[in-house]
Amino acid sequence: MQSPWKSIDKNTFIHSLTDTLKDPDRINQAKTNLCGPASICKIIAEKDPESYVRMAISLYEHGKAHSYNSFHFPIEVNEDLLDDDPSDGLSPSDYVVLSSLRHTYNLVFDYDPESDTGLQGFSYPNDLIDIATNFANLSDKTLQYGHDIEGINKAIGDGCSVIGLFDIDQLKTGEPNQNILQRRFGNHYIIINRLSKRNSHVEVNYWNWGIPVMTNPQSIPALKITIRQLEII
Repeated sequence: MQSPWKSIDKNTFIHSLTDTLKDPDRINQAKTNLCGPASICKIIAEKDPESYVRMAISLYEHGKAHSYNSFHFPIEVNEDLLDDDPSDGLSPSDYVVLSSLRHTYNLVFDYDPESDTGLQGFSYPNDLIDIATNFANLSDKTLQYGHDIEGINKAIGDGCSVIGLFDIDQLKTGEPNQNILQRRFGNHYIIINRLSKRNSHVEVNYWNWGIPVMTNPQSIPALKITIRQLEII
């Protein structure tokens, strides 16, 4: 059977997917706004690699991946991308999986990595939980833990994965962006590995863009840190 992805040959795709399974940290949104799908896919690839392979191969071979829940809609590719080479720095397997997830959960817009600004590229928190619980054998534990530093670290210590929605400028500089929407709602999903309070500041050990990162321990004043949304899986 020929894959509908005409520009990605099977060996290239399998090699890319194998690299991801060997090291899920490699999943990378690259130049796109796919931080939400990238975060949840890293978690699925780590915690339930069989489901990740099932979803990825089905999307590559058939252009569609069915949920474990027979009443749930499937993930479907954007047919306009099938003739295109992977773009914006995405690996072949990330291009297939991440773009298809975002395309499926967009209510209005088709998803294209080369023009994914605004609502076309943004993932809502419930989308990520829906993917984890319907296309993998994972469960939502968001309400089982406190959403303060102690609660987050306890969840991580118990083996949970924690996704946080942050203002990316606050992560990088310690100060929130002046744009009221970005400051209020956040614009970047990360996987939190650990939070540490150092005197009046917070150190955030986290994963994004394919690499683990640690903020400068002096960078985020504790009274100013705001996690806009938290998902615990």
